[in-house]
Amino acid sequence: MCEMEAPDVFEAHRDHVEILDKEPDESRRAEVEAAVMYCPTQALRIVEDDE
Repeated sequence: MCEMEAPDVFEAHRDHVEILDKEPDESRRAEVEAAVMYCPTQALRIVEDDE
């Protein structure tokens, strides 16, 4: 699901999800949030950078 929601950010493999873009642009925020929300194993989360 995460790859379907944000294909430029995530790539799903059989046993893990590869993060293709660890710091996606803010313009991708909605699709990344959808990927996190719809992840069937809830393995993803958004961590805000405090810089």
